[in-house]
Amino acid sequence: MKKVKRFFLYSMACILLGIFFSVNAAITQKTATATAYGKTYQSALQQALIQSVAQSKGVSVGSIYETFEAVSHTKGFIDVDGVKMPVKSYLSSEGFISKIRSATKGVIDHFSVTNAVKKDDLWSVTVKVTYSEYQTLASKAQQQKPTLAVLPFLFSPGSINGQFNPDQLQITLYQNIQTNMIQSKAFRIMDRSQKDQAAYENEMRLILSDRASNAQKARFSQQIGADYLLLGSVQNITYQKVQKQFYGSDFSQWKVSLTINYRLIETATMQVINAQTIHEVLPSSEVVRMLQDDMTTKQDVINLLLQKASNQLSGQVLANFTSSQK
Repeated sequence: MKKVKRFFLYSMACILLGIFFSVNAAITQKTATATAYGKTYQSALQQALIQSVAQSKGVSVGSIYETFEAVSHTKGFIDVDGVKMPVKSYLSSEGFISKIRSATKGVIDHFSVTNAVKKDDLWSVTVKVTYSEYQTLASKAQQQKPTLAVLPFLFSPGSINGQFNPDQLQITLYQNIQTNMIQSKAFRIMDRSQKDQAAYENEMRLILSDRASNAQKARFSQQIGADYLLLGSVQNITYQKVQKQFYGSDFSQWKVSLTINYRLIETATMQVINAQTIHEVLPSSEVVRMLQDDMTTKQDVINLLLQKASNQLSGQVLANFTSSQK
């Protein structure tokens, strides 16, 4: 019995060591240098770190954005354990570096500011970052596929007709589109979230307004960390029962529909390679049939609408992308 127990413990130890070495063999330490600009030292440093992290293509930049947003200061000073510290000093301290390390789940191990200059009310900050790069276990064929970042689609003000949770609708639509893109096997999907959208928002507005310089486009492309970016907005989502009269008789009809605008952007050039509007409608008869089941809710009906719209959108994106590559 003791021999069996020793053998079991030895086997488990070998397995754990094998896992440890295989995982560590898939991680390499690298350094990156990035320069960014901002109206404040804090915003310039934030953008520089985001740029450097995007090079590793393994971190949600929203985590860095949130960490900087949590830095609350008064007149250039921050209270750290009862001690007032200049914000500039705090942002280079081991305490803040530790917060960045934690927010990026250890990908950014350390960073140092190698240059910081203020000129004409604009800060220029250069950072040197030590980060961990996780070597992909995907096949060579998979690695050669273009990368795609899908951002959660925005809901235009007043776009929702009916009692629905916009956040839940956004998550469902995002997950449906991302799942379709993964299953298509046409892209390697880079995980991006609503937090990333907040980090990108101002620059996206500038890029899409066609007023951005080539340098700004290149910087934004680095931040995204993917070859292509899919983004869009929900213009209208309707869920209502309409009463109609026909030859003196009352009839009811369901109107359940969704309109989405989307763009597929090549990040290297920030060129919009595909922009479309899709309109999905659930037939009234299908809605009636679904609601006849006592277990079906209006959320189930909307989820079906979102799934159909996602399928239509994904199909269009893939078809137009394929034809643009010929």
